[in-house]
Amino acid sequence: MFHVPNEYRVLNGALSSTNDDGNNGCFSIPFQSPYTVEVIASDGEGWEHVSVHMVNQYLKTKGKPPFVIPPWEVMNIIKDIFWDKEDCAMQLHPPKNAYVNNHKYTLHLWKPIGVPIPRPQSWMVGVAVADVVEPPSVYITVLQGLTEQLNTNPLYYDSWEQSLEDTIHKHIPEDPDGIAIQIANDFLQSFLHTKIQ
Repeated sequence: MFHVPNEYRVLNGALSSTNDDGNNGCFSIPFQSPYTVEVIASDGEGWEHVSVHMVNQYLKTKGKPPFVIPPWEVMNIIKDIFWDKEDCAMQLHPPKNAYVNNHKYTLHLWKPIGVPIPRPQSWMVGVAVADVVEPPSVYITVLQGLTEQLNTNPLYYDSWEQSLEDTIHKHIPEDPDGIAIQIANDFLQSFLHTKIQ
């Protein structure tokens, strides 16, 4: 759930707002001295959104450029301040023709309202620290077999979709959610793209 830290709401100046503005407004969050984290939050047009940059208050008092791009650790903290810890929010790298950069030191977090964000299986990202999650070994066996077939049989490219299903069903007779097929399909798409290149 999206929520804002009203205790850090900016109440004066051009970006001021009040608690009546709900999840919209500017927030200045104290961080490790001499930094503050400046956040503009909104929840309109179907999106929950924060834009984030850091300000070195010492440099600001000296009249020097004070802005700093927030590192991953700061973005992670901000995500947990403005959303529940189990919510998923994302940073986006848009197509070049849709790129907008009004503040080169600002990063953004987005969450579509009422729409789950698709995510890869955690083992595809890396090893979880608290709970090691690995793909079932039979999936790896299937993918290794498919890799060998693709490397040795060029004709396999013409019928890989059917061969994929046959191979999966041979090794994994019960796959009610289609997880094995999806994993293998993603792998093959990547493999074939590499081969075509």
